[in-house]
Amino acid sequence: MILEKKGALNHIPVDTPHRTPHFAFVDADNMQKSFERKLKDFGVDEEHLSQFSFVSLFKQLLHDRIYFYSAAKNPEELPEWLKEIRAQEGFVLKLGVLTQKGRSKKQEGVDVKLAIDATKLAFTSTMKTCTLYGADGDFIPLVEALSDAGCIVNVVSFNDPSQGRVAPRLQAEADSYKRIDGPWLYKTGGFRFAVSESGNLIHGQMGVEAIDIHGEHVSLQKRAGNWLALVNDKLAPIVYSCASREQLIFWLKMHTERLGGL
Repeated sequence: MILEKKGALNHIPVDTPHRTPHFAFVDADNMQKSFERKLKDFGVDEEHLSQFSFVSLFKQLLHDRIYFYSAAKNPEELPEWLKEIRAQEGFVLKLGVLTQKGRSKKQEGVDVKLAIDATKLAFTSTMKTCTLYGADGDFIPLVEALSDAGCIVNVVSFNDPSQGRVAPRLQAEADSYKRIDGPWLYKTGGFRFAVSESGNLIHGQMGVEAIDIHGEHVSLQKRAGNWLALVNDKLAPIVYSCASREQLIFWLKMHTERLGGL
């Protein structure tokens, strides 16, 4: 069977004929579980989880190739999210062994495969910069080894680098640390309509609906085919507009950290 790759990466522009590639390495199961957990934290229920694309999470930054590491009991019977990774252009799926004892499952060889591949590419100067997706404690010695090889290391994670034990250490060891926030997650939703600031104001109480966004009340009103949302920003009220009520609510939930008033 011929597998047709889809969804090309945003490749880094080639400035010189001798540019070394930028690779990324993903602790796939850790990131996939964190992806779903974070969406639920933003109020996305089970019914709408499938609307958000896990593979789109890794197309926000520029990479030449992304290696994903997971494990499977039978490589021919992968879960759908791993099949989707395998089908993407520029994505390489590498599998360890998944063993099961009773109800507990254990991945074998996954972290080792990731570390060996990354260090080999760094110490042979095949790559000079790389990105590690995840915040596992095993990444700390890997970041140190890659840095010793002269490789610039970027870490991308859902974890707040100001909290916990692992994330602050990763931020200290890496050359850069990016936290996946609400707006980043929102881009994985594949939404049809744009959300923008509106010059219109919500007038009166006719058709006004009060909704809760992370403990704060937001007023919604439909006018001239668009939905308006009144947000009480710290400086002045702001009205946001979108043709879809559902999409506008998702947008509000995932941009609250940047709105400043919620």
